Amino acid sequence: MKKRESLIFKIFLLMTMTIVSSCSKDNTDLMEINGRFIQENSNCEPFDCTEYIQFIGNSQADLGFGDIVYRVTYKIIDKKIELYFDQDRKMNFSFIIKDERTLIRTEDNTLWSQ
Repeated sequence: MKKRESLIFKIFLLMTMTIVSSCSKDNTDLMEINGRFIQENSNCEPFDCTEYIQFIGNSQADLGFGDIVYRVTYKIIDKKIELYFDQDRKMNFSFIIKDERTLIRTEDNTLWSQ
């Protein structure tokens, strides 16, 4: 009888752990980001000093530096936007979502606004 109770307890524990682990806080479906966010760099003359990120759909963005534009993918985890080349190589470039009109670049704390 004890073996049966022990087995039932283990099955119940395994089911509970599975349900709890599937309820992740990192649900990226709940947060959406849209539009173009711009950062003006005043120390780069005579070049085009505008940097921007333009979000396209729910997984791609164009990251622009002057006249150079990179197509990247992104993931939102909590309020952090992680950028990737080719969906698997993480870039050393990310943002914190301050509000719907402002991003903060994590590497240098610059504000990027709509």
